[in-house]
Amino acid sequence: SVGVVLAAMLVAARLLGPAAGTRALLLMPLVWAALPTASLLQKGNVQGLIIALSIMAMALFEKRRFAAGGALLAYAMASKLFPGLLLVYLAARRQWRAVVWIGAMGVVITVVMLAYAGTSPIVAFFHHLPGLLGGEAFPAFRNPGAKAINFSVPGLVFKAGLFGVPGMGFPAANVLGWIWTLVILWIIVRVIRQPGNGLRVVFDSP
Repeated sequence: SVGVVLAAMLVAARLLGPAAGTRALLLMPLVWAALPTASLLQKGNVQGLIIALSIMAMALFEKRRFAAGGALLAYAMASKLFPGLLLVYLAARRQWRAVVWIGAMGVVITVVMLAYAGTSPIVAFFHHLPGLLGGEAFPAFRNPGAKAINFSVPGLVFKAGLFGVPGMGFPAANVLGWIWTLVILWIIVRVIRQPGNGLRVVFDSP
């Protein structure tokens, strides 16, 4: 996954253009030295890989390679929920060709999964879905050591609980998770409506 993350960084730097891209390359060592990155690499967490695949998918959409971009983003969304925010972004910009390819590749991934593993993964996913946002579905949040090194939104709640803040349990984590999700959605809409925001992922396909 280190190679994929590095490739995604290089792709993102190239999309920024010569000046900003050069600055991004010069600052790249700081990303590798950052504590969250070190934690991902140490634990072998899939988050970094999914973020990298999402970046590469958006870069492929930029190059109008919709099938490849759709396959990567559909796989990222099947693995984690947060890449779905990019689908919201694309739909809000009315980039329907990209959205359709994501949906088509999602169907392909689902069919392959059903053929290989049956319906058990889907049943298990919907069983745990209500507890995902607040962290209740993850056994790690019942371990004080795991709470202390967790960088997720629910992790902030449980860290506060470790410092003696009352009421910092799964209900509070669920509320904060919803607040955080709504804030991110508001930022996406705000960015889309802001003229001259400098984003290059603007597809003019019919």
